Amino acid sequence: MDEAIMKGRHLFPKTIEASWQQDFKLKRKELYKRWKIRPWASYASILQLPVWLAMMESLRRMVGMSGGLLSIIQSWIESKVDGARIIEVEPSMAIEGALWFPDLLIGDPTHALPVILAATMFTNVTWGWKVKSAAEISKLQRSEAIRERAFKILKRVLQGLSIWLAPVMIYSQAPAGLLIYWISSSTFATAQTQIVRRVMQTKAPPAPCREKSVGSIHDKTSTAFK
Repeated sequence: MDEAIMKGRHLFPKTIEASWQQDFKLKRKELYKRWKIRPWASYASILQLPVWLAMMESLRRMVGMSGGLLSIIQSWIESKVDGARIIEVEPSMAIEGALWFPDLLIGDPTHALPVILAATMFTNVTWGWKVKSAAEISKLQRSEAIRERAFKILKRVLQGLSIWLAPVMIYSQAPAGLLIYWISSSTFATAQTQIVRRVMQTKAPPAPCREKSVGSIHDKTSTAFK
């Protein structure tokens, strides 16, 4: 410790911080290798995106909607010489509803489904995205603190968009079938996240050492040598 301090006493603070960050990255890489941690595995959930897009596109066509992401991409690829394409609606969707929405091809007349959708999406973001508090962020290094603040801002933006879903779905008269699928999918994802967190709980990290002032350490050292 003393050798490291003596070595860096003539360096600028930014140079010392850059050196510490480099040492931190090397140590983290070593720990990842020792415990077989793969950071890229956290992005594996992106692989389900094509399946989700295909499901949403199929459901859109079943309830008579168009304009999905896959439809837009398909319209760019295909020629438009054949004119507008006729969307084939699934007839059974008009009679297979339940409760106050017997017809899944039309919007919910009570507007309850859009509100439920907004609530489930807001809950999913609130419970699923864990962010650090301002006190915890203040103790992090500059690069990590910036990343955590950006993550916190992103969570607030997604929460706002979740609430914004309700008036958008009401105004667009989104079919009840589409809303039912979206609500059930979001609810299942939220429940799955909570179950996994409870079943695969990690042990609480050890409490950090207490900060001591230089004066108190000097007093104890002086007392020990008396």
